[in-house]
Amino acid sequence: MRAVAAVVTLTKLRDLGFQNSRMPRIIAAISVVDDILFMIFFSFVLGFIKGEAFDLMQMAIISGKVILFFYGHIINRHISLPSINISV
Repeated sequence: MRAVAAVVTLTKLRDLGFQNSRMPRIIAAISVVDDILFMIFFSFVLGFIKGEAFDLMQMAIISGKVILFFYGHIINRHISLPSINISV
């Protein structure tokens, strides 16, 4: 549901003629950051539901894995599709 809202918003901005402005790029970047934070939060909630103890080191490991996943995805996109890279 969260991804659908970002797609609808970006589609509406395109329909209004804002596709070449900074606004759609900012909205897309914010939705990526929001997804990262949501994944980290959700992993902590799952640990709490399972009854696991609060462990700061485990939180750092999970957060690092999520951030590395998204960073790897960005690097992969730049390598795989260099012709459509957009500079901000």
